[in-house]
Amino acid sequence: MGGVTARPQDACGLLSTGEVEAGIGAAVQEGESASSPTATLNTCFWASQGASLSAPTLTVSIGPAGQEQYEALKGATEDPKEIAGLGDEAFVDPTGGVALYDGDTFLTVTVADGTEVDIEATKLVAEQILGKLAADGA
Repeated sequence: MGGVTARPQDACGLLSTGEVEAGIGAAVQEGESASSPTATLNTCFWASQGASLSAPTLTVSIGPAGQEQYEALKGATEDPKEIAGLGDEAFVDPTGGVALYDGDTFLTVTVADGTEVDIEATKLVAEQILGKLAADGA
C-alpha cells in the first residue's frame, strides 16, 4: 500500500457515526476524544448506547511517524502476530486490536465486545479508515 501521508488527524473525524455503527454492529454514542494536547497520537472512543459492560466499543488512535511508532510498539510486544495485506505492515497489538502503519501514518484500531476483541471487525474498520485516508490524500 504505502500511500498515506502523515497529517494531523482528528481520530473522531475519521468515521461517521453510521460507519462506526456498521463496523461494530451496534448503535453508538458520539465519539469522545481521549487525547491530550501533548500526545503524539490522537485517540477517539465510541461506546455503544446502553450501559452493558459487554456492549461493543471502538477505539481508534492515529498519529505521524508511522513506521517509527509501529516498530517501537511491535518491538515491545511479545510474539507479535503479523497481519498480511493491511497497510505497509500490521500486527495484533498487545490489547488484541490491530496496530499498523501506512506511509507516514500510524494507526491502532480495536473493536471489543466487553473483554473480547473482535479481530475480524477490527481489521474491517482499519481497512475502511485506510481507504478513506488514501482517498482524502489523493
